Amino acid sequence: MAVCFICFLLFFIFPDISKQGVEDGIRLLAFQLIPSLYPFLLLSSIVRLMDIPAGLSRIYPVIFGFISGYPTGAKAVADMNAAGKIEKGKAETLLVLVSNPSPAFMISYAAMGMLGDAALGPLMWAAALSGSFLAYAVLLLSRRYASPENRVLAASSIPCPTRPSGFFDRIDAASSDTFAILMSICETVLIFSVVTAFLDAAAFLPPMIRLLLSGLMEMTCGISRMAASDLPDVAKICLITFFAAFGGLSTAAQTAPILRARSFSIKKYITGKALAACLALPVILCLLYVFRPSCF
Repeated sequence: MAVCFICFLLFFIFPDISKQGVEDGIRLLAFQLIPSLYPFLLLSSIVRLMDIPAGLSRIYPVIFGFISGYPTGAKAVADMNAAGKIEKGKAETLLVLVSNPSPAFMISYAAMGMLGDAALGPLMWAAALSGSFLAYAVLLLSRRYASPENRVLAASSIPCPTRPSGFFDRIDAASSDTFAILMSICETVLIFSVVTAFLDAAAFLPPMIRLLLSGLMEMTCGISRMAASDLPDVAKICLITFFAAFGGLSTAAQTAPILRARSFSIKKYITGKALAACLALPVILCLLYVFRPSCF
């Protein structure tokens, strides 16, 4: 309650900053997030409601997570758990592997749009995926050495939802599900856009601290600010990769409604993505050393 009251005072005292934050959030939603997320979220919901081969149903979350970006991979894993095809503990571990920035985002926005070099996009995307793979392997090992009692307790106790029987009923259910998730995403993006605007206006903080906090809060804003900074190229590329691999608290908040629907742990998700971001740093350094030594 105290935090809400403080936020209300800040919005009331500094309406110009709040207005700028909302405008930035609406632009981000209208021109980037909604056009790129909606098709994949809808397809994920349709796939969950359709009768598909068991082997394909276990693969598509990974494919979605690699090509479509946050948070569609998490949505696909949640759909698998809802359909009874994966238990809760395994699903929470798989979330780290399937939650990644999309190649289109890394190449068109981060590399070409912000850094002016599209060739850096595949390297940064590969490093982010490698960080997720390594973090997933670490979490798998930790689960393997967990006690049998803990593995049993990790199973989901949430009943699987019934599927609509008719084709058009399934399409209607998938559309409703997708719209509800998009509304939750829009809400969190607007909130974090306003917070980021206040962070930019916090002149009492050192510029580097504001830069890092901006990327940790919202990766899109953090990437644009990092690219415009005076840091060396290698530092920019490494930190942009770190922000993208972590996803920011805004992305975690966008994913949270999906996780809450299946009682997944948001704490485990954030911890896993932080580990993936840290592991992506040495990978991007090695890739730059091999393929772009001029950056050093």
